This record gives sequence, structure tokens and C-alpha cells, in this order.
Amino acid sequence: LLPALVIGLDISFIGEFNPDIMAKKIVAENITAIALLPTMYHFLIKENLSAHKLRYLAVAGDMITESLYFEVYNKLKVHLLNGVGMTEVFGYGQNIEPISHNVIKIFSDTQVKIEIFKGSDYGKVFISTPSI
Repeated sequence: LLPALVIGLDISFIGEFNPDIMAKKIVAENITAIALLPTMYHFLIKENLSAHKLRYLAVAGDMITESLYFEVYNKLKVHLLNGVGMTEVFGYGQNIEPISHNVIKIFSDTQVKIEIFKGSDYGKVFISTPSI
């Protein structure tokens, strides 16, 4: 939300996700960008979106599956761009490379340190930005 406000986007909030109403709003109001959870995209693509003007589909809350990525792309011809981190702060990272659907890029003022636990293939991720 904060990055969108900073770059001057018009933002609309909906009180409750309803895929039918959402699809109608997307078409009627010429919406070009949305940010939804993966499950919401699953239901949204079942609706009539043939006249959509979408250009940017942000995802947060969970990593998308490869099958959902391709289902959305096949229906809307727009890539799902996965994000990671808290969307409420500028430390949020957004994938802007549609070629690889699970690669995340971060803002230039964000530092990331990944520490792998000894003898394992997992660990901790540390994120630092001026706002956190």
C-alpha cells in the first residue's frame, strides 16, 4: 500500500472479496493492477474477464504454485508477480521478473542477509530498511 501511494496510484479497497463482483469491477472500471492472495486469484479466473485491462497482478500472503501461475497467465495473459515480506512497510519485496515466478527483487534501500543453519538447507532471513 505505501509504495503504491508514494508513486501516486489510485487505490480502491473492497470490503469483502467476491470473485463475481471483483471481475465486474475490473472490467467496468478499467482496473489495471490488483493485489490478491493466491486463493483469490484461483476463484477470480473462473469469472468472465475477457474485456479486462489488467497489466499488473501482485501476489502476497503465500508463494504461488506453478499451476496457478500458468492458469492465471493462460486466462489473463498477465504474469502473477509474487511478493514477500510485510506489505504494510517498504521492506516488502516484489518480484518484477515474470520469467521466473518465484524470484523476488527488493527495494534498493533494503538490505537482506540470509543465514543458513550449519548442516542444513534452511535458515533465517534478516531484512533491514530505513523504515524498520
